[in-house]
Amino acid sequence: MNCDAKEKLFSYAHQMLEPAEAEEVCLHLAKCAQCGQVVEAYRKLDLALDDWTAPEPSPWFDARVRSRLAASEKAKSGFLGFGRLRVLAVSVLSVVLLVAGFIALRQRRAQDASGSVASRSLPQASQAARQSAGATEAQVQPLPAEEELKMDENLSVLEDYDMLANFEVLSELPKAKDN
Repeated sequence: MNCDAKEKLFSYAHQMLEPAEAEEVCLHLAKCAQCGQVVEAYRKLDLALDDWTAPEPSPWFDARVRSRLAASEKAKSGFLGFGRLRVLAVSVLSVVLLVAGFIALRQRRAQDASGSVASRSLPQASQAARQSAGATEAQVQPLPAEEELKMDENLSVLEDYDMLANFEVLSELPKAKDN
């Protein structure tokens, strides 16, 4: 045994060791005075704890504990058993989520409305203008992506789509004669 085995010394002082282990600790205690002092300190502590009695609680102890428990239960029992702070936090979180959802829905509708008008109106209008100018369908080229982006930037032009859709200036231009 070595001097670091404090658990064995504690068990020896309380007579909780097997006979073989108790014999080993006893031989070590004969050689080591420092471990002997540790075992003696454990025994003195046991004697002091045996003589000690816990103080009895005052006669009003139970009444005070019950009143404090009732007060804490009342403070915690806000709305449906939740505390006031939790109810407030849940309410604020609900309002924030509703507002965020409303804003996201409104932005999506605005994007859908602007995207659908721009994507449907200008390519069709430009295609109709090209066809009315005398170009065949084989000659009509789709707009490059850069021009489509420029059209999306100029959405203020598309505010009155009905007027622009029926505006056929190119149909009134004279056609070139073949010589």
